[in-house]
Amino acid sequence: MGKLIEKDFEEEEVSTIVQLPESFIMNSALYLEKQNSNNIFSQILQASDQFKKAGMTPIYLLDKSNMSIKLITAETYGKALH
Repeated sequence: MGKLIEKDFEEEEVSTIVQLPESFIMNSALYLEKQNSNNIFSQILQASDQFKKAGMTPIYLLDKSNMSIKLITAETYGKALH
């Protein structure tokens, strides 16, 4: 599985947030492509490509408490946004 992210999360949340490697997202998109070419993993990859085109580094986070995947960037991670 991915690397545990400890920065900027409250103590009870630390154990639920896991960083996923991009290869996991890519492999999931390819696997699900047989059923649906516009699956959620493909959509996440499309969004991350837009971040890359803008010169940003995508980070994929899994919240194990509700199994949601968040796409953020290394450039905004841990910074207060307006």
